[in-house]
Amino acid sequence: MNAKAKGTRNEHRSARLLEAAGYAVTRAAASPGAAEMETLRSFRCPRNCRRLIHRWRDGQRMPDVREL
Repeated sequence: MNAKAKGTRNEHRSARLLEAAGYAVTRAAASPGAAEMETLRSFRCPRNCRRLIHRWRDGQRMPDVREL
């Protein structure tokens, strides 16, 4: 499986996990670089929202989740 297909599959896995937990989800279909990460950090959101990054590692059943 190529890297693009693997990334897409894992993005959809994250979306299903979050939706099952009651979250509203949108897909950002790219690996963020330094500029994109800074944009995410500076993005204003309501106090009752969180900005989360899901990173899937090979062979893991669940993603590493990081809050910005």
